[in-house]
Amino acid sequence: MIWNWNLINSYLSNYNLDIVYIVIVMIKFSEIFQSMFSGQIATVVFLLSGYLLDKKIPPDIANLISLFIGGIVNFFLQSLTFTGAATFNLWTILKFIFTDSILFVFEEYSFIKFHKEFENNTLARLVIAAIGFIIISFPLRKFFVFNIH
Repeated sequence: MIWNWNLINSYLSNYNLDIVYIVIVMIKFSEIFQSMFSGQIATVVFLLSGYLLDKKIPPDIANLISLFIGGIVNFFLQSLTFTGAATFNLWTILKFIFTDSILFVFEEYSFIKFHKEFENNTLARLVIAAIGFIIISFPLRKFFVFNIH
């Protein structure tokens, strides 16, 4: 199908929208989805390590270790998402550690407080990680850690 951009722009102009604005919005949504996908890869690493460690050590300690393993993987994937390259800038690493410390405290506290409310530990970790992404992780990484402006 061939798009008639003039027709689309004229239609959108009736609603005070511009095709460029829509493309910019779509690019921003793409960044959110890339960050979510990167986070999901790190979450799989986190969940798998937590599941395996649960068999060997107490769940609270297993969760803490798993958070650190997932955090390392997540740093590299998020730096690729927001900067286009794996970042080894000390200031960026320190900001990431600081913001992830906030996330770790939130997730560990939430896990200790609520994991008995769930059927299993993995489900509790997944729900807590999703909430943490929405209210802590994405906003801090986007506007503080990897903000290159």
